Amino acid sequence: MPLIQFRCLSTGPFLMFEETAKDIFKILGERFVERGAWAPESLPDLLEKLETAKAHDKQEAAQRRDLIDKALRGCSYNEEEREKEKALLEAKAAEEARVNLYQRVVPLEDMMRRAIKHGKGIMWEPL
Repeated sequence: MPLIQFRCLSTGPFLMFEETAKDIFKILGERFVERGAWAPESLPDLLEKLETAKAHDKQEAAQRRDLIDKALRGCSYNEEEREKEKALLEAKAAEEARVNLYQRVVPLEDMMRRAIKHGKGIMWEPL
């Protein structure tokens, strides 16, 4: 899986899978290119879009967890319900192991905040 390195003069670099970067660019309304940069003046708007998407994704993840927990509370101990409970427990474990978008954007979000603070741009390229 290809990696993308994000760099900024006000922070250290970090790596992200290209697939995740493409998802983030889609959220930002930007066309993904292998090499590029965001100018310092464009970062506040991009950060706002990223924070909005992050909050939405976090809310969706919480709703998924709540639905699973609610369904688990409704299970009884008869044989039919045990199969349902087993499937729900597997779904819960998968949800807990999942790395959500709101978690994946944290390094870029931090980099954007620091870049804005120092008036620097952000560059990226394949590694």
